Amino acid sequence: PACVGLILLTPQIIIIFSGKDFVNAILAGRILSLRVILSPVNTFYIVQLFIPMKKDKNNIFTTGFAACVNIVLNFILIPMYYQNGAALATVIAEVTEFIFNLYFSKKIISFKEAYENIWIYIIGCFPILFMWEGLKLLVGDSIWIILIVLPSILTYAFILKMFRVESYEIIKRKILYMVRKN
Repeated sequence: PACVGLILLTPQIIIIFSGKDFVNAILAGRILSLRVILSPVNTFYIVQLFIPMKKDKNNIFTTGFAACVNIVLNFILIPMYYQNGAALATVIAEVTEFIFNLYFSKKIISFKEAYENIWIYIIGCFPILFMWEGLKLLVGDSIWIILIVLPSILTYAFILKMFRVESYEIIKRKILYMVRKN
């Protein structure tokens, strides 16, 4: 939901924090919003799995390879797409790191177990889109940012409760059990 919220609110956030001179950064901001999902997931693999299991080589490889991908793509994409190219290169590097993290962790934790309930989180984001469109039509730009955040959080929490999504602590215990088992 934070990623969806950032994608939707990027124009307002950029104007509030940087001013109208930076509206060209809106697309780059939206592209970089995907890092809200990718960075914490990659950090989880590194900090919660690879380091405790003394698999530092996996960490060094995935991070190093992703950095190389980012550098190469920056040389290719920035001359053509400027800040949007840099943002895209960064997200592609994060996705690359995620793919390698999945590969190196497949014996520790299965993809199916780790991401079996992801559809619930995706469904939970749809009301945010509808509320955003509705409030945008009803309220002026300056107020609707405030009005969208609280109802979005409450709606998302309600949907997670409705689907009885396990709390973070339960999920963490399951993952730690799988790690210890391996």
